[in-house]
Amino acid sequence: MSKLKISLGYARNAWTAPILDGEVTVEGVELIPSVVPPNDLFHRQLRYGEFDASEFSISQLIAMHSRGNTAWLGIPAFPSRGYFHTRIYVNRDAGIDGLADLRGKRVGLPEYQQTAALWTRGVLEHDYGIKPTDIHWVMGRPLSRSHGVHAGFTPPAGLSFQHLDEGENIAEFLVQGKIDAIIAYSGGRSRSGLGLGQEPPRRVAARSEIDPTWYDLDEHPATRPLFADHAAAGYEYFQRHGVIHINHVLVLRSEIAEQYPWVARNLYDAFAEARALGIQRMERALEPSRALGAVDIGRYRKGTEAMRYGVLANAELLETATSWSFDQGLSVAKVDPRSLFAESVSAL
Repeated sequence: MSKLKISLGYARNAWTAPILDGEVTVEGVELIPSVVPPNDLFHRQLRYGEFDASEFSISQLIAMHSRGNTAWLGIPAFPSRGYFHTRIYVNRDAGIDGLADLRGKRVGLPEYQQTAALWTRGVLEHDYGIKPTDIHWVMGRPLSRSHGVHAGFTPPAGLSFQHLDEGENIAEFLVQGKIDAIIAYSGGRSRSGLGLGQEPPRRVAARSEIDPTWYDLDEHPATRPLFADHAAAGYEYFQRHGVIHINHVLVLRSEIAEQYPWVARNLYDAFAEARALGIQRMERALEPSRALGAVDIGRYRKGTEAMRYGVLANAELLETATSWSFDQGLSVAKVDPRSLFAESVSAL
């Protein structure tokens, strides 16, 4: 019996590499994988629908479902997570020493509706009392290259908001002092826009179609990370809240999920197997550092436990994400988190 061919677009990290490299297979499926950085991948999926399954912005998925667009259904595997409020860059002359200083500032970001921005705004509001309307937002991607434009995004009413024009660059605005801070920009050694453990693609072409110009904001004399040790800042947040924010989710074309319900479950099982293999290998790789006392293996295991897959294991985070999406005007209605996922995996 022939296998069902499924094309997959995903970024590579320790938990997805076994899938992308063919080491872990999907039962009943002939997987055709492509390694694509998320910024280009989301653009290609939203505009052209190139892949049957892919990494996808969970914020975008929530917003689309709230508008009745269920072209993509989630599978509760979340290999990309992070604390994006700890990975902000600031202009050195902006007078920003902590998150509380962002009130009233000009803050740039690639996409207003992206997941990193959703979580960052939620942290600012719920931990620091800074509402989205307390900040002037500058969206770095012009309309021609915006993910949101292809998904029907419009800025929520009441915001102080602007798009950059063609040829303008959000990092250049930060360097020149035209904005005070930037969120979710993949610039510098701290890789601020990337989820935990994500690797760049093995084949590096010319600059991305979506984000064509890159600045090293760690090295530029006009800019600096808001948190010199973003890992320590992230752990402090983890100690207070006990969660690691979901960034991206695996999605499957809805017609495939409905016609072949077993595909979603088999994809989930394969991604879970790949995750277990990745955790095992990462822990072995940490052994020399552990022997030197440079790694707290207990802390590492707490982190991997907090990044489990499944809807039930992430019920609190998914409820928070859907609530904050509605509160911030990204969704037109509050979405039931379970409705985001293919029926065959929505109770896992």
